[in-house]
Amino acid sequence: MSFVAIERKASEPILPIGLFKMNVFSIASAISFVSGALMFGALTFIPVFLQMAKGASATQSGLQLIPMTFGILAASTVSGQYMSRTGRYRILPVIGLSFATLSLLSLTRLSPEMASWSLWLSLGGADGAGGADVSCSRARRSRVARLGRRPNSAGGRACPHPAIGDTISGALHPVYWIAAGLALCGLALALLMKEIPLRSREA
Repeated sequence: MSFVAIERKASEPILPIGLFKMNVFSIASAISFVSGALMFGALTFIPVFLQMAKGASATQSGLQLIPMTFGILAASTVSGQYMSRTGRYRILPVIGLSFATLSLLSLTRLSPEMASWSLWLSLGGADGAGGADVSCSRARRSRVARLGRRPNSAGGRACPHPAIGDTISGALHPVYWIAAGLALCGLALALLMKEIPLRSREA
C-alpha cells in the first residue's frame, strides 16, 4: 500500500499506477502472475515426488524435468513467431492456459505407479502457461510503448517404502487441484483481454 501511495504522488514513478486502468496491461499482468505461480509450483514439487515416491536420485529427478524445459522453449518460440507474423496475441494465453489446465488436472492423479511418459506429457503441457506468459509480456510491452513509456547431493538414491510414496502423492494432489483452479482463473482472464494489434517494427 505504501508503494502505491508513493507512486501515485511521484512526478516520475517507477510504475505508473494509471497503467493498470488499461485492459491489456492489467489483465496481461494478472495472467503473467498466474502463469509464473503455475510453473514454479509444478517445478518445485515434482523433484520431491520423484525422489521420495519413486526412489530417483537428485540427478535423475532433475533430468526428468527436461520435458518441461522443452515445453517452455517450444511454447516461447511458437508464440513469438506467431505474434511477429500476425500481430495478434489474445488466442495464445487462451490455448496455453487450456493446455496447462488439462495437464495440471492429470497431475492430480499423481502416484508412484504413474508412467514416466505420462508424467513427461503432463509437465510439457503444463508449460502452456509459459507460452501464455510470453505472449502477455509482449502484449503488455507493446501497449505501454504506445504511450511512450518502458516500464541434496546428486549422488544419493532413495528406496522408498510404498506407503511413503502413496502418502507423498496424496499430499500433492490438493496442490495440483489448486493449481488447476488457478489455471482456470487465468483462462477466464485471458478471455476478457481485448486484442489491440501489435505495432510493426517499421512503425
